Amino acid sequence: PAVETVNYSFANDLGPSRDYGESTNFQGTLGLKVDLTHDWLLTVDGTAGRDRDFVYDPPNALVNGNLAGALASGNPATALNVYGGANPASVINPIFSGIFYGPGFAREQVLEAQADGGVLALPGGEARLAVGGQWRHDELEYGLVSGPTGKQLIIDEHLSRHSDSAFAELLVPIFGSGNAVPGIRRLDLDIAGRFEHYSDFGGTSHPKIGINWTPTEGVMVHASYGTSFRAPLLSELVGPLRGVFVQTYSDPLAPSGTSVGYTLGGGNRTLQPETATTFSAGVDVSPTDQSKISLTYYNINYKNQIASYLSDLTILQQTNQLGGLVTRCPSAACTALVNQYTTGPGALPILGPPLANPSVFVNGLEEHLGA
Repeated sequence: PAVETVNYSFANDLGPSRDYGESTNFQGTLGLKVDLTHDWLLTVDGTAGRDRDFVYDPPNALVNGNLAGALASGNPATALNVYGGANPASVINPIFSGIFYGPGFAREQVLEAQADGGVLALPGGEARLAVGGQWRHDELEYGLVSGPTGKQLIIDEHLSRHSDSAFAELLVPIFGSGNAVPGIRRLDLDIAGRFEHYSDFGGTSHPKIGINWTPTEGVMVHASYGTSFRAPLLSELVGPLRGVFVQTYSDPLAPSGTSVGYTLGGGNRTLQPETATTFSAGVDVSPTDQSKISLTYYNINYKNQIASYLSDLTILQQTNQLGGLVTRCPSAACTALVNQYTTGPGALPILGPPLANPSVFVNGLEEHLGA
């Protein structure tokens, strides 16, 4: 009874509005291949790139606090009239007196080297070895200036990461054309390993082993096992934009079918690396030279998968799986979140009109949402 929803456009009050933005990107790669002795090949690749961009809304960005004050005002001289008729400049100008400036910068440098060739003649064929390494350096800078002059929220995040890795892979032909026996025309064993060290997550090593068995012409049985590791991207730790978004969700509990609420978005510095254990097995059958039938079983066990539901407007229909990210309003928990992120000392910019009575608060940060 005390709340009414009104759709209002400021186009008639402000006239045409403009945002300014720019993005520049440079990247280059240089590669070198050298034939070494005894069928060995050395490959060296170097890549360097950088990206700089910004978005700028000059001094006419929305100031949510002033908008909320104008909506709540009972004085005709300072209240915002949303039911039609002109609003004086003394009301409109304070509402759109803010600045929004978002700069960004990223840089990467990668150097890789690999050498591969034959190492030992065996009855089943020649064993081959590949060894190599990678050096990588990444930088990311993310900034934000938002709010009215003298009361602006300023965020300046700068992250860098250095990583070194080394790898080796050995292919051993146990059986081949030179020593094939009935039931084993070919049998190859593939063993690989990789070690990586990150400046922010330490060292990690991961093996992989595979086998290919050809019992008869046109049939190959294969299997592999390994583990893997992925460090969070720097952009997942600090970006791309930390703020509170106003979004309309499809809501099965709402009489109208939709609910409007707040969503917290941005990076998460507490993220840990993703890991996985993988196993696969299968068979490939080639009845003719022009046909092939494959059947493969995969089993991948992930841990700490990183995901974000910032832009998923159907999350309220998935509360059985994602209920931990949803806080219904009104409730004490919702009030605490709204106060913490929209009005408290560490309040973030609200991207959209402030809500007097949000229906839901959704955590859209990058999180470990996969087991």
